[in-house]
Amino acid sequence: MYNIFIQYFDEKNYDKSIEWINKALMVETNDSLAKVIKSTLVQQKAYIFDNILGKSEEAFKTYEELIKSDPNNPDWHFNLARLYFGRNQNDKAIEELKIVKRLKPSDEESNFQVADEMFFAYQKQRSSEVEKHGGVAKADMKTVTEILKPDIEACKQNIMEAIEVMGKNLETSSDKAESYYRIGKFYNLIAELEGNLAYNLENKEKVKLQKPYFEKAVTSLKETIKLNPAHKNAWQNLFVAYTNLQMVKERDEALKKFNELGK
Repeated sequence: MYNIFIQYFDEKNYDKSIEWINKALMVETNDSLAKVIKSTLVQQKAYIFDNILGKSEEAFKTYEELIKSDPNNPDWHFNLARLYFGRNQNDKAIEELKIVKRLKPSDEESNFQVADEMFFAYQKQRSSEVEKHGGVAKADMKTVTEILKPDIEACKQNIMEAIEVMGKNLETSSDKAESYYRIGKFYNLIAELEGNLAYNLENKEKVKLQKPYFEKAVTSLKETIKLNPAHKNAWQNLFVAYTNLQMVKERDEALKKFNELGK
């Protein structure tokens, strides 16, 4: 049955491939080699549904099946997270990525995605809380900040962990420009979070608190554009950092480059 599946797969007859996988999985056996083959077939089934046929519902069920059989396989959790994101079930996706982080603490992509998605979720939650408390003009920011403080701290922690992992992997990164960009972007996000926490400080004091992170953002983002001068998002993040550092000439140059790349 496995060999028949392979033949149909090689012929790109994926419906028949799935049919023979299902037949093989129904065979009851205690043979150790057969059990290994069954595990391989379930993986192939998930791959076909997910990457070839684009049938996310079937892929979703198959990945769940795989995780039941091998709960400590980070690849299955990562793929399941990707499908959750596709369904806009971001909370569940983040939980799966957290499992990947636990199983593979030095994995750059899962660290990046957890931090990035958690910050996005925090932004939405912050907007909702501000609106709930009367909007930007009327909201009591002390109340809003106290409610959101655990989320802010969690965001900061995950972003710092991601920066640490990406920094360690820089030398072996397959795309150093993108890695430098991600680090720079994340330093900008930490600066924003610090500003949200320091809602009660005068602007001058708040800027002083944020300054070290914006400076680190600039350092990383400049490395990005050395390697890839056409990296539009790097120029955009440089504009943000330079604006907050009150570096007018550099800010204007970054904005000019960003606009040129947008044409």
